[in-house]
Amino acid sequence: MPVKELIAKAQSEDLESYSLLIQLHHRTVEKFTFQCGVHVHDIPDVTQEVFIKLDRFLHQFNHERFTTCYIKLP
Repeated sequence: MPVKELIAKAQSEDLESYSLLIQLHHRTVEKFTFQCGVHVHDIPDVTQEVFIKLDRFLHQFNHERFTTCYIKLP
């Protein structure tokens, strides 16, 4: 299933699609936080915060892919 379709389904509160999006992008978020200088012990917490923010603002998301958006790290 294309990511754009997963995003649309997740926006419609399809928990399975949202879970799949997390699975698909979890490692990318971890790598990005490390590259931004987040301490290795804080990476799981920061990654969790990213996905919590994603959940809160997913209804506003209008890009085709997550890698096209900007996520401000805490």
